[in-house]
Amino acid sequence: MSPPGHSGHGGGGRQSSHSLGSLRSAEARELEERRASLTNVYRFAFLCWPAFFLLDLYVVLVVQPGTPLLPFVIVRVAVLVAVQAMYAFLIDRLTTMARFLFFQVFSFGSVSAGIGVMALYCGGITSRYSHGLSIVLLVHAAMIPAHWRRGIWMLALDCVPYLLVVFGAALVMAHARGVLPSQGELAYFGLDFTFVVATLVMGAIASHVLWSARRQVHEARKLGRYRLKVRIGVGGMGEVWMAWDDAAQRDVALKVLSPAASEQAGAVARFEREARAAASLRSPHTVRVLDYGASDDGVRYLAMELLEGVDLADVVVRDGPLSPSRAVRLVKQACASLAEAHANGIVHRDIKPANLFLTAGEDAREILKVVDFGIAKVSSPDDDATLTQAGWIGGTPAYMAPEVCAGLQAEPRSDVYSLGASLFFLLTGEPPFEGSNAGALMTAHLNARPVAPSRRAPWISADLDAVVLRCLAKGAADRFATVGELEEALAACDVDAWQERKANRVGETQRVA
Repeated sequence: MSPPGHSGHGGGGRQSSHSLGSLRSAEARELEERRASLTNVYRFAFLCWPAFFLLDLYVVLVVQPGTPLLPFVIVRVAVLVAVQAMYAFLIDRLTTMARFLFFQVFSFGSVSAGIGVMALYCGGITSRYSHGLSIVLLVHAAMIPAHWRRGIWMLALDCVPYLLVVFGAALVMAHARGVLPSQGELAYFGLDFTFVVATLVMGAIASHVLWSARRQVHEARKLGRYRLKVRIGVGGMGEVWMAWDDAAQRDVALKVLSPAASEQAGAVARFEREARAAASLRSPHTVRVLDYGASDDGVRYLAMELLEGVDLADVVVRDGPLSPSRAVRLVKQACASLAEAHANGIVHRDIKPANLFLTAGEDAREILKVVDFGIAKVSSPDDDATLTQAGWIGGTPAYMAPEVCAGLQAEPRSDVYSLGASLFFLLTGEPPFEGSNAGALMTAHLNARPVAPSRRAPWISADLDAVVLRCLAKGAADRFATVGELEEALAACDVDAWQERKANRVGETQRVA
């Protein structure tokens, strides 16, 4: 389970990207809900806005024959294209409430202005198109609930573009004619706009009721002492939530076992045993498990520290491959985490860049934490076939050890393989093998020979090449026996002069070109 801005507490899925730093308050919870509501608004608008073209046809053919149809077509298409383009560009960038509010005003304001332009062609300030504003207000109020103080101002802003267009055009034409709008026209406008204002007030009240009810639902969602706030990850075995710990008075990441997983044979026992084992780990490079248990209705949960930062998969996608020195330093920290886990009989089984989480330590320096022991294999005297079975395959195919691909049980050297594959990705920006599907990837792990990382990133040193390739050996016996041996081998690599080698390689490439 892992999220858009990834929490680092999940497995088997990813969300749209956004930093956990934006998920640390009630405002962030509201922002997450508003983002989801806005998506629903756009789906609704994409269908309904063009559908009202039928009303335009009725106006030009029946109500006011001779009215040109083309302006209505242009406005309908222009507003739809502009708003949808803005939505596609900004939806993943709405990381603050200020940005969201700007986008909200722009979106509904564009529709309001479009209605105003169409009103100019059928009556101006006396146009019955003013009632279109009522529909806009109702959609806004119902689909993006808000406290009444905010709601009434947001709905009022929806009306402003319409008024500017209609009265701006009326004043321009009055100036050209030298005649102001008549009292009758203004009275007619006032009568129609009274219904718009009434819709605004009632919409703000209804929106507040919806907002208040939603808030009460959030406050009621509790598991034991944990109050659920924002879902930050989802996967096959359950969900991960940011939750408030009433006892410790802090936010935590709460992994919740899904009802479906709870019904699987041995899943509950495996979850509880893995929780107990993970809670025993104390390495500063392992995500801390704070608590585990079950609610009154039997829902299993696992509370972990809530991390702020980004996983290494996102770092590489955003910034490109890491320098060898940085990659080695971070992977050595992962080795320290896994060394403790292996000593406690825990094999992670899903080491990958997305489960190597970069955060800030107490001294503000970056620190790596290994996260998501959700499919870990735990060796203990009470092992039985219902809890850990040969033939059960778990992990991520791009980083899965050959023996695991073959359906055999994972062992510590399986984590060594996955860590080597992850290091390959950090150094080159690509996994060691690529395939069109999981089966092709697993076949490659079983049979294909990996290339040296320096074939894709020529500045990588020969000794670092050798370390990565030994990790990726097909036979477990040919790899490093422990992550401790791997850490020592990495420490011995010459990575300090990589920048000079990279510059020389680039220069050679340019001269050859």
